[in-house]
Amino acid sequence: MRDGRMVADRQKAADFIELLALSGLRLAEAQNLTWEDIDLSKGTLVVTEGKGGKSRVIDLFPSLQAFIERFRAANPNATGSIFPGEADQPYSP
Repeated sequence: MRDGRMVADRQKAADFIELLALSGLRLAEAQNLTWEDIDLSKGTLVVTEGKGGKSRVIDLFPSLQAFIERFRAANPNATGSIFPGEADQPYSP
């Protein structure tokens, strides 16, 4: 059972790093990203608490949109944080 948990943790970390690489989000922005911030039909992602407390909209280019669609398909019923952490803390790979 422990090995399965380690594999899942490694995959979650790999997915998180891939999101960072594809999106250009800052660490805290990615940690705070929720499913509600993403609109796949419009192809946008909203950063609500960016640098300096500013919000901005990011267009989902094809590889980022494909990643989010794959990730969503693997987590179809997820709500709230895309990468939930332990005990209501931000996720940290």
